[in-house]
Amino acid sequence: MRNLSADAVQDMLAAQTGEVYLHIVKISHASLASDLLFVDNNEDIVRSDGTYKASAFRIQLPSEDDEVPQVRIQIDNVDQSIIAALRPLQNAPDLTISVIRASDPDTVEVGPYEMVLKQFDYDKFTITGTIGYQEDFLNEQFPKDQFTPQNTPGIF
Repeated sequence: MRNLSADAVQDMLAAQTGEVYLHIVKISHASLASDLLFVDNNEDIVRSDGTYKASAFRIQLPSEDDEVPQVRIQIDNVDQSIIAALRPLQNAPDLTISVIRASDPDTVEVGPYEMVLKQFDYDKFTITGTIGYQEDFLNEQFPKDQFTPQNTPGIF
């Protein structure tokens, strides 16, 4: 169950509202000079943790097929600064995705979802990436320990 603010609940229950809900993305990595901050809006948003740059991006949630779920993100690559920051990174950067209200940008209504950028491709128009959780629990060995004659000869 999500804990929404009273104003968000009032907006959702109203027949009409002028409120705008925005997705924000923070890309962080130890090698970056500063976090990359983006908002899916046509103007920048100032929050307590920085100024989120207006950018067009889309988040594609997993399908309901029998496949392993993957979340994809697509960011417009209009000024090439994003790809210039991501290309030299040696390991996956962290992504924090949240939903805020435009009238109260410091209150997170949904999230934050903390994930990593597993892989990305780019061209001159878009950056498309697959995001997921840091721990790849679907590919971990189960059971964790193995008892073989080499590591536990006493039980054989």
